[in-house]
Amino acid sequence: MRTTFMALCAMIAACDIAAAAGGGEIRGVITSAVDARPVAGVVVSLAGPAPAQQTTDRSGRYDFKDLPPGTYSVDAAKAGYSSNSSGDIVVREGRVVVQPFTVAPTSLKVLGQVRVSSRPVLQTAPQVYTDVGVQQIRDQGITRISDYLRNLPGVNSFTTATPGDDVGLNLRGFSNLETLALINGHYLARNEDRYGMNYSDTPIFGLKSSQVVYGAGAVGFYGVDAVGGIINLQTIEPTVEPESSLNVGLGTYNQKILGFQSTGTQGKLGYAVAYGQSTTDGPIDHRFVFNVPYGNALGCASPGTPTCGFYVVDQTTVRRSGVVSLRLTPDASSSLTLTGISMHAWDDGSGNGANDMLLKQFAGSPGQQGPQGSGPVWLDTGINDGELRYAKRMGQNLVVVDGFQSHFNAGRNYQFNIPPAWSQGFSTVRGLTVSDQIFVRKHTLGIGYYAQAAHDYLNSFSQDPATGAISASPFDTSYVNNNIFVKDEWQVSSKFAVDSNLWIKHSTLTHSSHLDPRVALVDRPTSNDVFRLSASGGQTYPSAFVTASTFNPIATVNFVCGTNGQPAQAQIGNAPSVTALPETSRDIELSYGHRSAAGATLQANVYDTILYNQLLGTAVAASTLGANYLPPGYLAQLNGPRNPCGQTITPDNVIATVTENLGRSRYRGVEADLSYPLTRTLSADGAYNIQIATPDFVDQRVYSTSPGLIIGSQYFGVPQHKGSFGLRLDDQRGVSGDLIGYFSSANNPNNLPGYVMVNSDMRFKVGPGHIVLAAVNMLGKHVYDYGLQFIGGPQAQQAGNAILPTELFGLPQPSASIQYEITAR
Repeated sequence: MRTTFMALCAMIAACDIAAAAGGGEIRGVITSAVDARPVAGVVVSLAGPAPAQQTTDRSGRYDFKDLPPGTYSVDAAKAGYSSNSSGDIVVREGRVVVQPFTVAPTSLKVLGQVRVSSRPVLQTAPQVYTDVGVQQIRDQGITRISDYLRNLPGVNSFTTATPGDDVGLNLRGFSNLETLALINGHYLARNEDRYGMNYSDTPIFGLKSSQVVYGAGAVGFYGVDAVGGIINLQTIEPTVEPESSLNVGLGTYNQKILGFQSTGTQGKLGYAVAYGQSTTDGPIDHRFVFNVPYGNALGCASPGTPTCGFYVVDQTTVRRSGVVSLRLTPDASSSLTLTGISMHAWDDGSGNGANDMLLKQFAGSPGQQGPQGSGPVWLDTGINDGELRYAKRMGQNLVVVDGFQSHFNAGRNYQFNIPPAWSQGFSTVRGLTVSDQIFVRKHTLGIGYYAQAAHDYLNSFSQDPATGAISASPFDTSYVNNNIFVKDEWQVSSKFAVDSNLWIKHSTLTHSSHLDPRVALVDRPTSNDVFRLSASGGQTYPSAFVTASTFNPIATVNFVCGTNGQPAQAQIGNAPSVTALPETSRDIELSYGHRSAAGATLQANVYDTILYNQLLGTAVAASTLGANYLPPGYLAQLNGPRNPCGQTITPDNVIATVTENLGRSRYRGVEADLSYPLTRTLSADGAYNIQIATPDFVDQRVYSTSPGLIIGSQYFGVPQHKGSFGLRLDDQRGVSGDLIGYFSSANNPNNLPGYVMVNSDMRFKVGPGHIVLAAVNMLGKHVYDYGLQFIGGPQAQQAGNAILPTELFGLPQPSASIQYEITAR
């Protein structure tokens, strides 16, 4: 009975129970906020009538005994984890106070919400973030991490709801380029993409958590920083005690899930191994559709003959990932960790975004719309990442040497299109970080050096149907970034701290240097209140691919037919930039956090960011790019049977996009999180934010060709209001679950009116494991289907331009899954 009561205490708040005769006692267990495992080596400091300090043991326990009566407070801190603190604890003679803690495993020191615990913590630190445990994502039947993150307040995604389409995520309305993706705190090669990181390639298997950190300079003691924020994927790590799990599941649309994970330590060697796979046919499985204009262009007599003008659309996807991590700990002061990560994705592109962006003039009735190309299109992508990290504690110094190699490759096959086409690309990034942190009295000083070398390659192939000749458009470049970074964490007093960072950066890509400073002031007037004021400057390098020429396969070229005597246009891809420079920013933020006596927490943040030298695309004619800019035979193909306009295309109206520093914008917003314990087993939490992203200045070349861009107005595609509300049940008898609703106002990236999407999951203990039931978009609101283009809400236009309908992407089709998970410890 006493053990059961102690468990309940750990779930709710500090509990007061009888102790043996003598002084009072404060004790508890410190666990990870991500996976609820005990954390050893946490320094627990006791303040009050009898100050003391202890370090947690292998089971995460601490215990202060024989304390004189009085009011105390407890702080918990460990390198690599966010700190945490209790409120006032009243100790009485002969009584025991049980004070549990959770700490978030991260090298970031942040003020934020850990969304994996029924009791969030108030953290005294200089950054705003959300930390999501992968177990919570898995319980919702989600196997692609982007499908969870895209719903979070402050996170935006502009993509279809298909199971395998590209997914770009951005924070606070910045573009994908200003939101940096990391894995275990280092740079991912997938960032090298022209449009930033594609999160479609990130299955959850082998991951421990995902951190979303908001704001300029939003990283810890790393050699890279960001303007909009970072998304840091963290892999599983070795555990003190052996633990293995097997996860199998089935779901709607022939979804199959299989995952395995094992962690532990044998002597001085720790290990963590995981592998998983998820496959689905998707809501659209082998649908035959007829494309009216192309069917007519091919001479099809009618849409009744499946051999002419009909195309098959599928949404089959496969996601696989695996992690191997080995950690050698020769002594208590040093460790050597080797980690390898592999993530792979395969998609049938016909229904996963490669061919379903149909222009208005191509569309017949809704039942007749289909892809621009013909036959299957497949996409194959992979991320392979390796890291070797050595850490050594020498007196008051912590020295870290960290080397990594990250490789990304992508292939697209349009060989059955008319005419056939292919593309292949890769990026390889190698990096080295050497850093030293020095713990001196009230200061944590740090200095480090970071070097990053990148090699980017892209080649597109197309075949001339008349001659059979194959043309190629290769792009190949390399560059190096070098950064020096320093920090000072100054604990001025027990209630006030100053956190300073500086990055000194140089890049051979843009042949430029820059200083990124950041200062945060953190005031803690009481143990239940935290104020933070920060100011920072950030920088984002352009992708190396903005210097590349890319030519769309003819089957996917966007033709805009001329009217009222205007010539037709063919939008063919991208032209190279020769002057692109880094974007820079100025950011100011003010945050407040409060914890009530009942255990509720409120955390709010306001920010104001200005982005300078903003990279924007502007349209240019191929005739201005040189006489031989277009590949041989390309212009003839643009005037072939794939041209639906019946109008001649010339180099003057072949349009390419060039990316240059052509604007300045301002990003402002309010973010708030609230969590409240309703009962011992039921808690509620909610989040709400308002984003305002407005261009202050845009070059006339961009403004004149972008009728939806209005100076001083809300950017199209950025939600103005976004929120979530959830109920979480956590019953000690083995039953737990979540009911979560997500809200977005109009002016959202899906071009939908304001909407609510509801997901749920329930977890039951059955035999040696758990059954998990999950449902996504269970209300079936605004579901996405193939071919529903140009029926979205109208986009605001500049004066004199007609208001046009927009692309409509919709929400995921309702789906359900059942999983069974066995864990052995």
